[in-house]
Amino acid sequence: KLCSTYQLDISDILELVTPDKSKRPKLKIARKQYKQEGELTPFNCWPWVLVSGTFQLHEKNKTYGFGPLYLYNKKDYAEVYWDFATLEELARAMFERYSDPQQFDKLYNQFLVYAAHIEDVYHSSHDVQPESLSGEKLQDLFGHIRSIYQSFWDSSLFIDAFDTGFDTSTIATIAKRYHFTPEEVATLATPEEMTFGNERKLALLKLAKKVLRGNIRGKAQLEKRLGKYRQDVLVYIREFDYYKSNYAHIKHISEQEVSEEIQQYLGRPDQLENELKELNNYTKRRHAEVRRVLKTHRLKDNPLWFFSRLTFWREFRKKINLMGFHALDKILLSIEAQTGIPKKYLQYLDFDEVSHVLSGLISRAALKNRYEKGILISIAGTARRIFEAEEAYSLRQDLEAALTSSSAQAKTITGQTACPGHAKGIARIILTQEDFTRFREGEILVTSMTRPEFLPVMKKAAAIVTNEGGITCHAAIVSRELNKPCIIGTKNATQRITDGDLVEVRASHGTVRILQGTSN
Repeated sequence: KLCSTYQLDISDILELVTPDKSKRPKLKIARKQYKQEGELTPFNCWPWVLVSGTFQLHEKNKTYGFGPLYLYNKKDYAEVYWDFATLEELARAMFERYSDPQQFDKLYNQFLVYAAHIEDVYHSSHDVQPESLSGEKLQDLFGHIRSIYQSFWDSSLFIDAFDTGFDTSTIATIAKRYHFTPEEVATLATPEEMTFGNERKLALLKLAKKVLRGNIRGKAQLEKRLGKYRQDVLVYIREFDYYKSNYAHIKHISEQEVSEEIQQYLGRPDQLENELKELNNYTKRRHAEVRRVLKTHRLKDNPLWFFSRLTFWREFRKKINLMGFHALDKILLSIEAQTGIPKKYLQYLDFDEVSHVLSGLISRAALKNRYEKGILISIAGTARRIFEAEEAYSLRQDLEAALTSSSAQAKTITGQTACPGHAKGIARIILTQEDFTRFREGEILVTSMTRPEFLPVMKKAAAIVTNEGGITCHAAIVSRELNKPCIIGTKNATQRITDGDLVEVRASHGTVRILQGTSN
């Protein structure tokens, strides 16, 4: 653009510098790293990545933040490295300030304002065709989403600081003080409110009851009845279209899928009524369970209320975030339509590059290179750098080296109890949705961290083991709902357990034993 405007030669404005490979950049790597991983693309995570650098909590004479963050992305998978000690300090400071219910409510209500804005964008953009977004329209929508997301993460990113295990250790201290059993801890730390997975299921059951009332026999009659209630089906789809998506892949609900889910209840009115009753009474039942524990210990208030509410907040944040991803997906599809660059490559844009790719300043080849060879994003305060290809992978290896433990060869892996119990079976390493088809009923699910799309394999699992998470994480919530033995926060179970190993999960003790390796 400069050359065409001012009749310059490219050599007038650019200088070619041959890099000195002996001077490879070095990252400031903390002695102890905390790693998260999963299906994730850079474009979807830019808002919280940037907030991680600027977030500050001022407490007395000290300021707390997230410290340096490193994000390695390749194709649709990401590994995030945090400074463990810095996260622990932030979690402690947040707990001390917001264990006051009034302070907690003040922060949560701020979050709700921004969450409502994202939900509005999700609903208003649902029927928008990407081809219709261009020029000022596109920039306005993107600018609006970007602004909301900044505030959304400013008020809620702190939740991730609890993942290192601060919540688990604090809960253990409180449990010891009040002599709570592991089962009582699980009851008191689990939200009384339904999370969005159950909200969606309840809405489906209500729709199924409406569609199936009367004497309906066979799929043909069901399809005819669904045609009559098509508007109700579309309302359901519009409300919950986000629920199958994750941080890398956007998936939509089809009318056919709704039909197939309702078909499960054909000729099974008792099952439909029982499930409806269970979910309709969910909050009431949960409240009664909590009151029963408090009565046993002669307590008026729940000593674990903070963690119960934090658990719900985390799941609600996930729901809103998935809604936001659907709106961002419209942006990417619009850019794809205008530039011809496939969406999977456009997901390697950062937010500041949207206008550049639209004006042709970023090529398909450059984005394809990022996608296929990987990038590493370094965030320290307001400073950020992006390393690509071999250099990114080399720096990622430095971060991995910092995670290596002398106990890597030990046969016993320790973590935190999310749901007590015992199970023995074949371990199956499941990292992405593509792995789901390999999982069999009764196997042990071993993963970095579960997300909503993991629910089908979690239901099949005899037990669940994760690298990440504290007592408020998704795996902890769902395992307690399913009553499945679950150990969280093992740090590296997916590296130390080999796919196919025979393992024993002693969730009540927080340990996993490798009984027989696949090489034996």
